[in-house]
Order: sequence, then C-alpha cells, then structure tokens
Amino acid sequence: MTNTDICNLALSHIGVGTIRDIHDETETARTCALYYDLTRRMLLREYPWGFARRIERLAKTQTRIMGFRHAYMYPELCVHIYRLTDGTPDASERVQYEVVNLDNSTKVIATDVDDAWADYVFDVTDPDVWDTIFVEALTRKLAADMCMRLVGNAGLFEQQMQMYQMALGAAMTQVAKERQKDPEPLRRYEQARWR
Repeated sequence: MTNTDICNLALSHIGVGTIRDIHDETETARTCALYYDLTRRMLLREYPWGFARRIERLAKTQTRIMGFRHAYMYPELCVHIYRLTDGTPDASERVQYEVVNLDNSTKVIATDVDDAWADYVFDVTDPDVWDTIFVEALTRKLAADMCMRLVGNAGLFEQQMQMYQMALGAAMTQVAKERQKDPEPLRRYEQARWR
C-alpha cells in the first residue's frame, strides 16, 4: 500500500474520483498532498499506537535548562512522548520533564533524571507497517479534512468526522486489547475488607 492508495481510499469515502499519484498536478492530487502528512502525524499523536511506539535511551546534552539538572536531545522521529522514565527495570512511574526548543532546529527534553529513557510514538511513514484499523481512521480523517475543499458538503464532512471518531474508538479498543497491565495491588482498606 502507498500514500496514493491511502488517499484514494479517503477520496472514495467522499465520492471523489481516484488519483494516479499524490504528486500529480491535478486539484485533487494537490489537495491530497496538502493534507496527507499533516493528518497522518496528527493521528499518530492521538494515541500511543503499538506499531509506532519506541523505547530508547536519550542522548544527554551539556545544556541545563529551566532549573532542571539534565537535558536530552529530543528523538529525531518522535511525534509525541508518551512517558519518560529513569531506565531502571521497575521504572513504572512517570517523571517530570519539559520539552523546550533551544533554537529553530534543536528541541531538547529537560528533566532531573540522570539516565532518561523515552517511551514515544515515532513518525511511521510506511503504510505497510500500520495496523488496518489505523488505516481506516486515517482515511476517514483525511476524507473529512479534504471534504469541504473538494466537495463543499458540510453534511458529508460531519458524516466523515463521525466515521473517523468511530474508527478511532475502535482502534484504541483494539490496541488496548493487545496490552497487558498487571492489576494494581489492593489498597490497605480493600485488603482489610477481605480479612
């Protein structure tokens, strides 16, 4: 599957003809190119998708920022940081951090953690890696984004937004099913009730 295939799926949701390539010089292809990457990245930020999650040790910089003791380079392909940990095997607690732009091209993460690891969503551009439910949510959101420009039908826009919300909800449910969380230990009060 290609980005052109994704766009054609989105176009089919709003009844617009297909394109040969997203880089064609037609109004429809230009509209697809205008919205495609922005919509894809926005959807990746919506949820910590399993296919797009990475956990890695961050590279420390020499900069100290905003009262934090350490600063780390922001991961290159990071779209959204899900959490930051101290890298210990039982690192279940989230730690405090702040994302700061040092200049136009340098983004860093400021924290007091000495050995920071980031659990983040990265910018997956290959549609073959995406989950099928992510593809459904993306094509519905892309259809909604392009609808007014290509069709000018507010009712169709609303319909695609509703379909997007439904697909996003189904995707989140499916991803949640693929994660196992240990049950939280009973609190003292609850434990006392069971004695």
